[in-house]
Amino acid sequence: MDRVVPVEIAVDLGRVELAIEAAVEKMEPKKRIFADLEARTSSEAVLATNTSALSIAEIGRDFAAPGTRAGPPFLIQSIG
Repeated sequence: MDRVVPVEIAVDLGRVELAIEAAVEKMEPKKRIFADLEARTSSEAVLATNTSALSIAEIGRDFAAPGTRAGPPFLIQSIG
């Protein structure tokens, strides 16, 4: 955890291979986060959500590259 540092500015995510979203269980914040992550990561990056209550298909509905999107370990589904 000593490598996890909160920041208030955009950081380069071009080399990120896996990003796991853990935001509040509301659709709109999750969709905004994923739109930002998709724009700032490579198309090969795996973007995952830890949601247990929201539709993973709905979260990823607007993704350009839905094949590398995933749900939580106990609910493995491709987003999109």
